[in-house]
Amino acid sequence: MKLSTSTLAVAISLMAPGTFVVAHAQGTAQPPHPSSIVSEQVKSDLADWQKAGFDAHSQDVLSYDVFGTEYQQRYAKYKELRKQHVNQAVRN
Repeated sequence: MKLSTSTLAVAISLMAPGTFVVAHAQGTAQPPHPSSIVSEQVKSDLADWQKAGFDAHSQDVLSYDVFGTEYQQRYAKYKELRKQHVNQAVRN
């Protein structure tokens, strides 16, 4: 009985690395993690916000008058940029 137990242990130990390789290979075909997708969306959103003319300083100055013409023009530009990126993301 001892011989068959050790034979079984050797057989299991030889199969384990092959199982890990197969599991690892299957894992590489998975889609990107959702957090990396969100991170890319946040970076894209921030880039559009800055392209529209909102940086840290202008945001502080303009936020006091969100109904003003300058703020409204920049915000409209930001919304247009976001719409373009959302449409591109949907097509991809």
